[in-house]
Formats: sequence, C-alpha cells, structure tokens
Amino acid sequence: MSEGASLIEAERPQHRSYPAHVDWATPFPEHPLDRLLDDAVLRFPERPCLDFLDRKYAFREVGNLVARAAKGLRTLGVGKGTRVGLTSSPIPASRSW
Repeated sequence: MSEGASLIEAERPQHRSYPAHVDWATPFPEHPLDRLLDDAVLRFPERPCLDFLDRKYAFREVGNLVARAAKGLRTLGVGKGTRVGLTSSPIPASRSW
C-alpha cells in the first residue's frame, strides 16, 4: 500500500471495507469527469458500475441517468460556464433523480 493510501485509510476508516486492490493514491487522468464516464460507458457498457442494496447498475444505465440529469439541467438554463453545486451524503441512496 502506498504512503498516500495509508494516509487516506487513517482519515477514512470506511475504506477498509473496499477491495484490497483499490489504491487511493492512483492519479486520475486530467480531463473532464464526463469524459471519464463516457469512455467507461463505451468500453464497458454492460459491466457493473454501481452495486447498492442488491441493485446493480451497468455503466450504460449510469450513463443514461447522467444524460437525463444533464438534459434536465439544460432545460433549467444551466449551460457551459454555469456553476452548479451538489450536496450529497456519500451513499447512492441519497441520489435524487
């Protein structure tokens, strides 16, 4: 385990319940988050993306839900450059779509 991962585990003990191979210090590519999801939807459309309370969501389903939410925001007048805040607890049950 890397030094960064050890620091995060000390700060967030819930991460101990995640798979051992997860390295929290792994750098992410420097491009927009939506591109990361779009790439995953194209590469792994039927693979599980979320698994919560016996409900599995494939990457394609999550991509569709995100597109639906984005369309709703555009309908409300949100566009490029508009700042949008999101507040949520860190569990899928708190989602609101």
